[in-house]
Amino acid sequence: MGCGAGACGPALIAAGHRWTGLEVNPDCLQLLEQSGLPFRHATRRTERFPCTDEEFDEAICIEVLEHIEHPKPFLKEVSRIIRKRALFSVPNIEVIPYFKDWETVPWYMLEGDHKNFFTHTSLHELLARHFLRVEVFSYGEHPLRTRDGIALHAHLCAVAEQAVA
Repeated sequence: MGCGAGACGPALIAAGHRWTGLEVNPDCLQLLEQSGLPFRHATRRTERFPCTDEEFDEAICIEVLEHIEHPKPFLKEVSRIIRKRALFSVPNIEVIPYFKDWETVPWYMLEGDHKNFFTHTSLHELLARHFLRVEVFSYGEHPLRTRDGIALHAHLCAVAEQAVA
C-alpha cells in the first residue's frame, strides 16, 4: 500500500512471495511500469481499493499512514483486502522533544505533506478499530541519544492481525 517505486517488491518476489504494489503517485506509477513490477493504480479519491475482499494474505504500509488525510477509511480498506495481517511503520513523534537539546528534528518527521502524527498509543488506538490484535513497537535507533544516553527510536512499527468484519 503506497509502494512508491516498488523498492521492497524485487526482494519479496525473489524470496518467493507474490507482491502487488498499490500506488497513487503518477511518477511512481511510471517507474513501476518501467520496472515491470505488478501494481494497481489507486486514486486519492477512491473509496475502495482496486482489490477484492481478502485478496491478499498481508499488506505492508511503510511510511504511508502519516500521509493519508482520512486514515479510518484507508484502514477499513486495508482490513477488507487482507486475510491475515498488515505491517505499518510511521515516524515516532514521541522523540521530537528529546531532539530539542540538539536543536534538531529529523527532516522526515515534519514533511509538509504529513497529515497525521503518531505516538505508540495513538497508533495502537487507530489500528485497534480495524484489527483484532495490534502490537506496536519502536525501531530505527537514531544516532543521537538523550542527554542521559538513552536511545531514541525514530519510527514506530505495528503488526495488525485478522481484520474485523
